Amino acid sequence: MQTRRDHVQSYQFAMGRLASALVGGDPGQGDSPTRRSALGTVLGAGVAVLLCGGFAVAGLLAPPASTAWRKDGAVVVEKETGNRYVYLGGELRPARNQASALLIAGGPAAPETVPAEVLAGTPRGVPVGIPDAPDAVPAAAGLLDGAWARCLRTDVTGAPAPGAAGGGAPAGSAAGGGGQGAGGGAAGGAVPVGQTLVFGPAADVLPGLPAGRAALVAGPDGARHLLVGDTKYAVPADSALIALGLDDRPAVAVPADWLAAVPTGAPLAASAPPGAGAPAGTVAGQSTVTGQLFSTGPGADAHHYVQRADGLAPVGPTEYALLAALPGAPAPRTVTAADLATAPLSADRGALNRLPAVTGLPAPDAGALCLRTGPGGTVRLVLAPVLARPVVLPPGTGVLATGPVGGPPYLVTEQGARYRVTDGDALRALGLGDARRVLTLPADVLALLPEGPALGRAAARR
Repeated sequence: MQTRRDHVQSYQFAMGRLASALVGGDPGQGDSPTRRSALGTVLGAGVAVLLCGGFAVAGLLAPPASTAWRKDGAVVVEKETGNRYVYLGGELRPARNQASALLIAGGPAAPETVPAEVLAGTPRGVPVGIPDAPDAVPAAAGLLDGAWARCLRTDVTGAPAPGAAGGGAPAGSAAGGGGQGAGGGAAGGAVPVGQTLVFGPAADVLPGLPAGRAALVAGPDGARHLLVGDTKYAVPADSALIALGLDDRPAVAVPADWLAAVPTGAPLAASAPPGAGAPAGTVAGQSTVTGQLFSTGPGADAHHYVQRADGLAPVGPTEYALLAALPGAPAPRTVTAADLATAPLSADRGALNRLPAVTGLPAPDAGALCLRTGPGGTVRLVLAPVLARPVVLPPGTGVLATGPVGGPPYLVTEQGARYRVTDGDALRALGLGDARRVLTLPADVLALLPEGPALGRAAARR
């Protein structure tokens, strides 16, 4: 006999078939036609609840937007654009350059990077900072000391540096050669169009003036010198160049202070023995006079002698050529080793190494003549590629330089300018207060660099 439960189940089954027929067009499916949509709704609601919960937890755990930049002097960088500001008096004021931003902030602290939406409500002020101050300030670890070189922007053949012909730079700057060298044109050489200062490793690796090469230079007054090794030798007259076979090259004009820094040797002038022309006995069976020259042959290995009152004195090849070119000098004579063995010899050997052997030496290959000054003050003549810029510094480096008598330091940047740092407070603000690498440069070398504005904290806030 059917129970009430059977009747209810039968009714539900009939209603289900009716619903299936109405919704799906098939009364025989048996399952509820809304089962899938109901299940999807429940699952979607669950996922939505989980996501909302996750975002709520993340919002609670995430730190609030930093307000550290809202302090006077803070350097602020807009995250999206990279625009640099200084927060002053409740305003964001664009910083003209990095040096000004550091001077205002009082130190090289890391700038605050803030999203634009956070900065949107802050008023903007007028730009602040020192016009034309450097936009790249080296760290204290990037300061260079040690060797530095001062190179002419004219090569040893007399040709100007590429792109530097015609000068046009102001006197007193590296591009203008310090206002020197214009007089050198009277000696037939090219006028230097400027000088280049080389610092750091680039100066250390510059090669010296090659052995067996000699460079002829002329100062502003037209006085010529021959550069050999690390020494300059004055050329007193054209006859000396003719005697030495060096009269076929132009002189490279050099500034007076550059030339004065080169160590000086003896002038290229003959040292005639006292009593020249007086009878002095016989050599190889022939009578001779004081000042008579003798040679064992024409080759490079020949030995040379000059007759002195007390006998034959050895001389170097340069001295021999200069003595032979003296007006009225007797023609040199060739003798054998046997002739010399029987001739009296002088005790004076001072003319043997008084001058270097420079007869017929070629000029160095093309390159810029440089003076390299080492840490101990030693000066060497070196060669460099011909450069067309006033300063050579590795990227990210600089030089903190002072003059020989002290005074405020100058910051030399890779842009080729010097900036006077007004005081220790400004030096600390730039992050250079503890710098140990301070280079002492001659005043005339500092004057080669164009001077930018002074770097001071008070000026930066204006």
